[in-house]
Amino acid sequence: MALSGSELLPGEQVLVSKNASAVVGIVQAGPGSMGSVGMTGTEAVGGQLYLTNLRLVFRVHRANRLRGGFTIPLSSITQVRDTSSGLRRQIEIVTPVERFTFVVWGVAKLIARIEALRSAAAVEPRIPLCSRCGRPLDPGDPRFDLPWPDPVADMAEDERDEHVRFSSDAIGVWISLEADVYVHVNKVGRGELDHTQLQFEGRLANSLEPWGKRILGAPVSVGLPAGATRLKMPHVLGSPAPEISAILNDRWRAEDVLSGDMRWALNFDPGAPPTPHRH
Repeated sequence: MALSGSELLPGEQVLVSKNASAVVGIVQAGPGSMGSVGMTGTEAVGGQLYLTNLRLVFRVHRANRLRGGFTIPLSSITQVRDTSSGLRRQIEIVTPVERFTFVVWGVAKLIARIEALRSAAAVEPRIPLCSRCGRPLDPGDPRFDLPWPDPVADMAEDERDEHVRFSSDAIGVWISLEADVYVHVNKVGRGELDHTQLQFEGRLANSLEPWGKRILGAPVSVGLPAGATRLKMPHVLGSPAPEISAILNDRWRAEDVLSGDMRWALNFDPGAPPTPHRH
């Protein structure tokens, strides 16, 4: 079983192909589909693990009761660990929103290859891949998509696993709300109130470079963009805080804003067609 040319992304090359088993949650997997990884009550599903210059790809063997597989962009990996025990050779891949466990031989060499690719990517920023579909993101639409509010991101992993029930890689920034405001927003989302009532006050729950912690906790007014005809993702529309107001209303040089982990978006070709993502 090999990755076909149609499954590879532009410029992608398979560097390693290994027999492996993915540890998946039995309840989440259910009959006939791949489930979440790292859950209690698990089974090892046999398949093939591919390491390319852009991502890890797991494909289930046809003989298994489950079908399909999943993709882990190298740009989304935060940690790679050898979690072997006894004769069981095992590797854990950690991303901001999930942990993936594979039973595979040659763990040390595989970790070294993954870390080498991650180090090379850190030196020369590339357009990262979408964590859902594996396609390159659009440099012309460099959003700050953050999986958690800062206080949650700062938790230890075991504490976060115990208390947090939701994360997202496509939420923009997070806003901290009072309990009554949260109830109001939920009513709009459920259709109990018209979408035009999605206007509320809160506090910014993320720090963003290059402004850093100075904007964390700043009061903001949030709502739908002007002219919205249906329920969409709300935007930060204004703030009494001068720094937030300046972010929203002043003109900023791209190289001043797209710094650090966002430098990849400087590789923007205005003539290139957009690459929208729909899942």
